[in-house]
Amino acid sequence: MSGQVIHSTPENFNQKQYYALMGLLGHNDCVIALHGGDQKSKNKTHNLAQSLAGRFSSIEEVEGKALHEFIKKLIAAKTTQTGFLLSLIFAKKCFTGVAKALTVNQRAKLSRFPG
Repeated sequence: MSGQVIHSTPENFNQKQYYALMGLLGHNDCVIALHGGDQKSKNKTHNLAQSLAGRFSSIEEVEGKALHEFIKKLIAAKTTQTGFLLSLIFAKKCFTGVAKALTVNQRAKLSRFPG
C-alpha cells in the first residue's frame, strides 16, 4: 500500500485533490481520501464523491473513525496472524455473513483475541 499526501493552498486544494485522485483511479488503484471532521470538510468529501461519478464514495464520520482505528491496529500488528485476526474482526463489523464463513477454529481464536 502506498500513500500520497497532497499539499496545497486552501483555495487550490479541491482541484488538486480531484486531479490527484483521478490520476490514481486511472491506474485502477484503490483510493481513500480523508478529511477533517468539521461540517465544511464533510461537505467537501461528499462533493468530491459526487464529482468522481461513482468511482469514489464518501463514508460517514463514525465509519471513518472505525476504519482509522482498524488501520492503526493493523499497522501496529507484530505478526501476520495478529493482522489477519484484526482483519477478520473488522470484516465481521462491516459485512454480514462473515461469521458464518469462518471455521470453528477461526471463531474460537476470534473469541479469545483481545483485538
